[in-house]
Amino acid sequence: MKTSFSLLEIIFVLTIIGLISIVFVPKYNEIILKSKKVKIKSQIILIQNGIKKILSQNILLSNNISLKYLDNATINKNKDKLFSKILDFDILSSTLSHKEVGKWIKTSKNTYITYLSKSIILSYSFKNHSFICKSTSSLCKEFE
Repeated sequence: MKTSFSLLEIIFVLTIIGLISIVFVPKYNEIILKSKKVKIKSQIILIQNGIKKILSQNILLSNNISLKYLDNATINKNKDKLFSKILDFDILSSTLSHKEVGKWIKTSKNTYITYLSKSIILSYSFKNHSFICKSTSSLCKEFE
């Protein structure tokens, strides 16, 4: 004797799966976005602390070496090592054409951006021995 699911049982299961996905998919996307923001915030803090560490070392060792650039990475190049002069680990770059959320892109010798979404860009510049936010004030406040 064959047993199988009735059409009503299949429709019921598909309805439950649909309702669950309607509730949990937006929450999942929100959690992913928050985790990428936390990652970016921690990287910004690490970069700022790395700059302070190098400047302090130069003062303590009486080096007259000035920190002009944060790395020797190529502008707008994929998978290049960013912030290599101040960090002990690698942050790999992305390109403007990829628009990868949460990845840093070098746009000039001392300017870096990262996408928070496909349309929201967080921009930072290394100037006067500081890593300074160049985006809107509300966006800068959120990441400082």
